[in-house]
Amino acid sequence: MAEESRESTSGLEFKLHPLVLINMSDHYTRTKVNTGNPATKVMGILLGSQAGRTVDISNSFEMKYELTAEGGVQIDSAFLLKKQEQYKQVFSKLDVVGWYTTGQELGPQEMEVNKL
Repeated sequence: MAEESRESTSGLEFKLHPLVLINMSDHYTRTKVNTGNPATKVMGILLGSQAGRTVDISNSFEMKYELTAEGGVQIDSAFLLKKQEQYKQVFSKLDVVGWYTTGQELGPQEMEVNKL
């Protein structure tokens, strides 16, 4: 059987470590169980490094946020900055390389987070 290969249209190569998938799954499961809401949506930060055209995503942490009355997203900036500082102290070579969310489709809230 032939091996299927997919190329990125951006020319970037992404390496995703299993720890990131475990963190995301744990974050989603804990939130779903704690809220009792099967349609739970979570967001988090992806940490890693970039060397040339290769992005290595090796860790992640959850992002605290609230939905506003207008339907927007309010991110807890103090929490986010503190977590970034803590990770930088332990993993000095890791930088924020992106963010993640769970759910069926992207909406205006996700676009707002992406702009931030």
